[in-house]
Amino acid sequence: MITQILNPNSSQYEHCTIYPLHDKRINETSTNIYQMLKINDKPLDNRVTTLDLQCFPDIYPYGINGQHEKRDVKLTDYEYIKARLKSADPRFRLNQQYLFFLLHNSNIRQLGQGIYHTLNVINPREQYTAERYLQNLKSGQLEANLSTIFARLRNSAQFWSKPRNNLHCMTRHYGPATWFVTVSPAEWLWQDLIDYVREINSPNFDNLSPNEVINADPVSVSRFINNKFTAILDFISSSGQPLGKVLHYYWRLEYQGRGIQHLHMLIWIEGAPVMGINNNDEVAEFIMKYVTCKLPNKNISPTLHRRVTSHQQHYHNDYCLRKKKLKSNKVVKACKFGFPRPITDNFVLRDAATSIAGRRKLKSKSRLYDLPRTDKEANINDYNPALLSVWEGNMDIQFLGEKSTLLTQYVTKYVTKEEATKASETISEINYTKPLAQLLWKIALRSLNHREIGAHEAADTLLGHSLYGTDSETVIKWLDVKMIRNRKLKTKDEIEKIKELNPESTDIFCPSLIDDYYPNRPEELGPVCLYEFARWYDVVKSEPQNNMNEYYKIGPSLFLKRRSRSYLLNHYRYNVANQPENYFFYLLLLFQPWRDTDELKNGYQSYTESFMNQQSMLEQIK
Repeated sequence: MITQILNPNSSQYEHCTIYPLHDKRINETSTNIYQMLKINDKPLDNRVTTLDLQCFPDIYPYGINGQHEKRDVKLTDYEYIKARLKSADPRFRLNQQYLFFLLHNSNIRQLGQGIYHTLNVINPREQYTAERYLQNLKSGQLEANLSTIFARLRNSAQFWSKPRNNLHCMTRHYGPATWFVTVSPAEWLWQDLIDYVREINSPNFDNLSPNEVINADPVSVSRFINNKFTAILDFISSSGQPLGKVLHYYWRLEYQGRGIQHLHMLIWIEGAPVMGINNNDEVAEFIMKYVTCKLPNKNISPTLHRRVTSHQQHYHNDYCLRKKKLKSNKVVKACKFGFPRPITDNFVLRDAATSIAGRRKLKSKSRLYDLPRTDKEANINDYNPALLSVWEGNMDIQFLGEKSTLLTQYVTKYVTKEEATKASETISEINYTKPLAQLLWKIALRSLNHREIGAHEAADTLLGHSLYGTDSETVIKWLDVKMIRNRKLKTKDEIEKIKELNPESTDIFCPSLIDDYYPNRPEELGPVCLYEFARWYDVVKSEPQNNMNEYYKIGPSLFLKRRSRSYLLNHYRYNVANQPENYFFYLLLLFQPWRDTDELKNGYQSYTESFMNQQSMLEQIK
């Protein structure tokens, strides 16, 4: 549609493209000589399969080979994106608009999958038949809740709910973590990184400064840093034991604003002392063995001296200084990181509650402990010499081992927090008279559009780099211990086939551990409780070939195989005071062997009464 602007006083007059209508006439006004035209076009539909070809003609000059093109060998979205970003042709990874275009499309797909997942997991108490389910699916009556939809969106509050629960599970099984370690890269000083990015982009990057190199190719930089983080985890877990013999660890990547990622780690050490169990001298000796704040001798350790003075020396700025009101009502500024640290000749140890309360009130003595330090070392952050020797950048290390696990829980909230967003400022503007499906999409898109995401985070997301992880021996399995459990539905095609055979069939659920495999376990495993069954056995579709494996056939092409290492089991934990029936039901469900959940009452009127009469027997099983 073409709009003509003839009035020179119009607010749109200066914003329109000028098209000459006549040959130049000296004595006429500009409006008479030129006609002002504005072209208003409809926005492109983001569901168009050729959208990438239309938006990026510089990348796709021939208009072919886009993401959704039909191919003889079908590629998933992840495979296509990974192939493009890792291609030797740099035009894909160097185009940052293209990166964010791919990221937005990926987020939209994750939202759709979140909605589909909730449609596919329902409460069996609803008594869905194949015909009724298909009708509700078609009419859109099966809608999702926000937690399930957003759980697939990286760095959202809902996304971090599962890692937070898993970390609590690790603490319950392993006890308090020993170390909390953070490493941040000084990427502008990583000559190997600069050389690598320049080499793969030569000669275009030869004359760029280090910062320009890092900003120009976020994909290659993110891949390099990801490998560096893997290397530092391997070093910490190595036989050299720079922090002690590592039993388990949890790690998480964090992005501040739109900057480079840094790494947080919770580490469990074999034989580490625990405050409240070991005496204070043992704790102090252990900490001082691995942590120091000393300024190294420049002549003996020049590299370590440079890194301590460059990366561990704290300088106050607007970010770290916070206003603090004294008892005298005087307002002063205090450093949120507790610098300068107290000068002391001896190691000082405090209790966890005092430490946490002090941090919140910005007290100078807010740490669990203070290392011996001189005046010159008052602003040097604690570090591990071995770790700083192999890491060019800032590091922070704190001891967490105390019996109450208060510090571990405090740090858990920190390392599983979501990235900052401004969505709450605008959610109230949404029209809540819209249908539920539209509201969910609007809220989701508003949340996406109001969080700052840098190019390096976009690259990590598209490359499939995980935001968190654990050691290889820690595998956590979720058990639904509710009285009424949600069930996963079979695929739409499977349900349609069931409907053709019997429209009233309720056989629309996928087999599950609690509802199918455990009740129908082999007779040899009859005395095994659900807790042990879930920890040690996997259902596999192929017969184990190793004669050392313990396994049982449980159906056509289905086998029950015993694991070499057990799962950590995580489940919802009820409050016995508020929900006694639910609490005792899940204890009976987990620790009393059963074939049918109706057996759990053992002839009594309630689960509470049943548990009280079975308690001694259950303790022996446990």
